[in-house]
Amino acid sequence: MFPNAKQPTFNDSAESPPLPSTLALQGPTVSFLSPNTGPATGGTAFTLVGSELTGASVTFNGVAATSIVVNGAGTSLTGTTPAGTAGNAPVVITTPAGTTAVPGGFTYAVPAPTASGISPTTGSTAGGTAFTITGTNLTGASVTFNGVAATSIVVNGGGTSLTGTTPAGSSGNAPVIITTPAGTTTVPGGFTYAVPAPTVSFLSPNTGPAAGGTAFTLVGTRLTGASVTFNGVAATSIVVNGGGTSLTGTTPAGTPGNAPVAVTTPGGTATVPGGYLFTAVPAPTASGISPTTGSTAGGTAFTITGTNLTGASVTFNGVAATSIVVNGGGTSLTGTAPAGTAGNATVAVTTPTGTTNVPGGYTYAVPAPTVSFLSPNTGPTTGGTAFTLVGTRLTGASVTFNGVAATSIVVNGGGTSLTGTAPAGTAGNATVAVT
Repeated sequence: MFPNAKQPTFNDSAESPPLPSTLALQGPTVSFLSPNTGPATGGTAFTLVGSELTGASVTFNGVAATSIVVNGAGTSLTGTTPAGTAGNAPVVITTPAGTTAVPGGFTYAVPAPTASGISPTTGSTAGGTAFTITGTNLTGASVTFNGVAATSIVVNGGGTSLTGTTPAGSSGNAPVIITTPAGTTTVPGGFTYAVPAPTVSFLSPNTGPAAGGTAFTLVGTRLTGASVTFNGVAATSIVVNGGGTSLTGTTPAGTPGNAPVAVTTPGGTATVPGGYLFTAVPAPTASGISPTTGSTAGGTAFTITGTNLTGASVTFNGVAATSIVVNGGGTSLTGTAPAGTAGNATVAVTTPTGTTNVPGGYTYAVPAPTVSFLSPNTGPTTGGTAFTLVGTRLTGASVTFNGVAATSIVVNGGGTSLTGTAPAGTAGNATVAVT
């Protein structure tokens, strides 16, 4: 106490100021919410910081959060978000003392899509393949194949799968992209575009000789780049039209009976309905040859008649004739005889189905000599005149004058001239023969 200070005085008879009958509670306040965004599926753990939070409940767009725990001082609480609709949701805290809204609320975000696979994984370059993609969060998705939109997209209720139809594309692998409002994902492995397999509607003709060589036409679709096999043996001379709707070719040789016919392109293989019937071709026959004789020097043109001569080759004593041409019916052929040795030669005709010999064969004959002049062409009847004969093929020759043999015959090496001595004869012209 200070000595000079005035001491207060109290009036015991005065009334004290009245006390309030109740204390007013303070309403909650919020300074921040963390996190302030999360998936629309809910389940996000959150923390609210503020004051007077004791006894609080929390709603997100009117839906109660769960697992609310308030700290002892009432300055923070934790909880778990409910599911919500994508977008901003008002967040409201309510205590016995009042209600307050969280500034900025809470943003529900849709998770980005995921894709686990596509079925089928391959389809035609022409498009039109129905497909299914499985994954998550696919609601609202669009799908592209190499940047080109698929059509007829339908997503199931849970957003875990979708169906659609592929667009046309180029041969090879195409990235498949799924896009939703929440993001984009790529389907593992993508989708492989393949050139469609060919189709065949008919083959004409569908039968022909086992020897092969039959011209044929195939009609179908997507035949570009095709090869054709008959029982696994390649046809030849394949030509495909510009639209890939037909091709022509030539059959290979085959075994008598039905042969599967396969058409193969880069897009696959198609089998011709009914295949192709290879028919047995009888062995050749030969009835004769004309002429039946000719020079040992060869070069004689000949004709052989018979049956089933198509594809024939001809030999004379094992030596091939040349320039063989068979008529359309296979009933005759022409050719040129090779050189041969004097005498009879076996003539064999061979086709893919067998061999036959020409009856009587062919006789090679040494060509007759020729004489261009005799010098001198006159002499005494007593004979003894030396003479010279000029010609061809004189080798081995003998000479007679009216049937009487000349003597001292000598033929030069080339057979083109000879010399000798005339016999005695009767006055007059005498026939001179060279044999």
